[in-house]
Amino acid sequence: MVGALDKWRKESPRAKPMIELYPDIVVGTTPAHIDELPFQTYFVFGSNMGGMHGKGAAKTAYLKYGAEYGVAEGFTGYCYAIPTKNKILKPRSLEQIAASVKTFLLTASVFPHRRLWVTAIGCGLAQFTPEQIAPMFYACGPIPKNVWLPKEFQLDLHE
Repeated sequence: MVGALDKWRKESPRAKPMIELYPDIVVGTTPAHIDELPFQTYFVFGSNMGGMHGKGAAKTAYLKYGAEYGVAEGFTGYCYAIPTKNKILKPRSLEQIAASVKTFLLTASVFPHRRLWVTAIGCGLAQFTPEQIAPMFYACGPIPKNVWLPKEFQLDLHE
């Protein structure tokens, strides 16, 4: 039986340049609608501790970008999972999510060649707000340049 990642690799050519796929892209900002990933770009989504990618961005990660069932946190396919729900699909605490965001940012700094497009993790099925989640990305110091945040997570630090 062919695994989901193997099937995805065979069906998904990864050679299109970003400017061809997203001509109006703003550097550092995850596109509002991700239809295809440019070369060396990874889809960062909110997951659950069981690694069951059945709804929301997690389902997209599984169906389109090779996320594997059972992987709750970290790289999987052309994705990175940040758990925002526990194994019984209840929201994790903000402190637990913040620890996972910190792990993600440390991991991102080790892989500077991988562009990481963060979706609005925790703001869909986990029912948190951008005001609750976004500060977690800024609390760990400078955000690595390869981490792109959705518009709703970008803070105006000049106010």
